[in-house]
Amino acid sequence: MKKAIIIGLVLIMISIASAQVYNYASVQPGKVLNVIPGGEVTTKLLFYNYYGDAITHISLFPISIPEGWVLEIDPAVHNDTFDVSGELVTVSENLFVSPEEAYPEKRVEEGYEYLEVAGVDGYVRAKVVNIVIRVPEDAEVREVFDVKIGSRAAWLGLQSGTISVKQERGFSYQVKIVPEEEYIRFVEPTGFSVLGFVQENTVIILIFTLIILSITMFYMAFMLKKKGKIASKRRKKK
Repeated sequence: MKKAIIIGLVLIMISIASAQVYNYASVQPGKVLNVIPGGEVTTKLLFYNYYGDAITHISLFPISIPEGWVLEIDPAVHNDTFDVSGELVTVSENLFVSPEEAYPEKRVEEGYEYLEVAGVDGYVRAKVVNIVIRVPEDAEVREVFDVKIGSRAAWLGLQSGTISVKQERGFSYQVKIVPEEEYIRFVEPTGFSVLGFVQENTVIILIFTLIILSITMFYMAFMLKKKGKIASKRRKKK
């Protein structure tokens, strides 16, 4: 994974009333973006919940963006329903992040990335939020524009089922308009991936390998037995 800029310190707040540990951890992989006039640039934000024991509900929204520009956030705001001590509660959010333990190894999983976090033995699974910024055709080359995205984390109370704690955070970007000949864009790999195939089909590959080994050993044993019989016949003839 590319070098990531970790935003702020991990927030851990302990609610005395509910005895819950609230965690809002995020990673912003890049702050400086390049785009051509009339083009778009894609970046991402990562959210994880390793230190907490309560679900973190996250909403994202534009704070500042130049006029005529378009900002898209995926996943978009939608309603999720949660069972809070027997009561169904609907929350409007872009995503929620459940508490998780560390994983012993990285995995290939759509919508997630596995991060190395200081002090954690293993890898932390983070949810990915994709950010797309589109600029108009008349955007002036060499100019640098500021874009800021706000985020709000919230946690539900175990007793009331209502939002008991909130915390906000901002993600700032500098977007530079560059001429097309200077534009550099990372091309996501497409098609067949050997590593991805192996990681996703480890059990099948292991079973297939054992079958091949068993067949090979059976064949070798059969051939040795056959050679032994032939040698025995030859000795009898002599």
